[in-house]
Amino acid sequence: MRLMHGGYDVFVVGEIVTPSIRKGDLLIVISGSGETETMLAFTKKAKEQGANIALISTRDSSSLGDLADNLFRIGSPSSSEKSSACPWAPSSSSLPSSSSKPPSLTSSTRKASPKKK
Repeated sequence: MRLMHGGYDVFVVGEIVTPSIRKGDLLIVISGSGETETMLAFTKKAKEQGANIALISTRDSSSLGDLADNLFRIGSPSSSEKSSACPWAPSSSSLPSSSSKPPSLTSSTRKASPKKK
């Protein structure tokens, strides 16, 4: 179900109608490695504005994870590795097989670090 169907005001970063992020907003970031440079830039700016950050990643520890207020770990770190032949396509090892177990999901809440002045 889409968040907007639940009555939430929802926007996508980069859309022309998306307002500036502000204090109290929630930025949901998805990055397998937790090191995606574009997502790091968005996340740093959102933190500066006082937004809360929720990260969905395959890694428990990462640059984005350090900034996140909440971390939802899915899958395994190896599932976020890219193939050198075709970096945008999933590797065969990251695709589920009929005999594979469903990916695990863990959640942790991180305390926000004090803001630097």
